[in-house]
Amino acid sequence: MEKEQKIEQSEAKEKEPKISYNIFYAPHQTAKDFEKLEEAFKKADVYVPEMPGWTPETVDQIKEFSQKDMSFKSFLLFQILPKDSATYKELQIIKGSEKPILVVDTPENHELLKEALEAFDLFEKSVMLFSKGSFRESLQNMRKYVESIAKNTLKRDEFIKENLRTEVKKLIEKSPELQKKKEVRILLNLGAAHTGIYRNLKEEEKLSKGKFGISRQFAYQPTIFGSPVEAERKIAFSKNKEISDELLARGIMEALVYNHINNLSDNSVKETRICRKISSKLDLENMEKISEELGKGQKMLVDCLKERGIKIPKNEKEMDEMLKVEKKK
Repeated sequence: MEKEQKIEQSEAKEKEPKISYNIFYAPHQTAKDFEKLEEAFKKADVYVPEMPGWTPETVDQIKEFSQKDMSFKSFLLFQILPKDSATYKELQIIKGSEKPILVVDTPENHELLKEALEAFDLFEKSVMLFSKGSFRESLQNMRKYVESIAKNTLKRDEFIKENLRTEVKKLIEKSPELQKKKEVRILLNLGAAHTGIYRNLKEEEKLSKGKFGISRQFAYQPTIFGSPVEAERKIAFSKNKEISDELLARGIMEALVYNHINNLSDNSVKETRICRKISSKLDLENMEKISEELGKGQKMLVDCLKERGIKIPKNEKEMDEMLKVEKKK
């Protein structure tokens, strides 16, 4: 009898479907950011959105969007969202698909979420101090921010990965339809800063002997990171974790420039490229002088840059022209 049970257990294990993860990396700002998500979603059996700070109500809400009998209340909520937002596009893709939705991110009031919010406070304080002329103090806060958010992102990536493993297993055990499949395809939609999850799963794939697979795709190629994210990734993944004051100052400059060009384009990476292009024209000494000039309250950022031969684009056409010059070089 014991031998028969072992055979049955062995056969059951053989029948377990292969798990394939595909991670869609994109900014989560505009509808255009999620254009390629639609095709990836069609191929998936299960969808995993990025939802830090979720509550049972918000989870129920997004799961309801996947049902064809969506409530009128949910439909109204969907309609009042900005149609050019990433959230609207995501819900539009999910709506009526009847695909299982898994939420594996940090819930409301989770310690990791609190840490992230505290880190973002440091970022905002850094930008504010720069604008008031407290240049060195602004750099100190930006350094604390990138160090803090790098650690937080690594911990959150590990949380998501471990939670994903547990929740996917539970879902398949509860779903006869998924159990019948030879392969269950899981689509994760994450911000591009979370490449640590792919790295970890890729290592595990090598040891899994074909039990699961992992792939990734990006909304934009090439993917361009702002200077703060570049600093964060260097701390998280590089052997040389030294972050220069110049990189930190550029991160602050990019935040200030972004306030002027935000919403000029529906392409988030294009906006990042413009911010980086402008910050790259300035050395540390120039940026310190700009901080001093802003702190005196006699000049605006546009004026400070104009005096240095740098123009902030006023529309998408001017953005494209600036990037064309970059390509020619």
